[in-house]
Amino acid sequence: MFFNRRNQEMLNIITLVVFSAVTLFFVSFIASNVSYAKRSIAIADKHCIIRAIGAIIVSVSVLVALWAQACYLFLFA
Repeated sequence: MFFNRRNQEMLNIITLVVFSAVTLFFVSFIASNVSYAKRSIAIADKHCIIRAIGAIIVSVSVLVALWAQACYLFLFA
């Protein structure tokens, strides 16, 4: 394989740091969309509610895919 054991460990650490930073971004994005959805519910704006809930669903899906990839890299690569 191209990587030796030490390089593989460094790749795992870099992957963990980058994925954690991306996770923090998406968590803040989800939190802002939740507050946006709450305000939209208060004024009964269906278009904004659907937009906020769609953004939350997409963000959660991206996070699940991201961490599934991280688990694959850690366990099988």
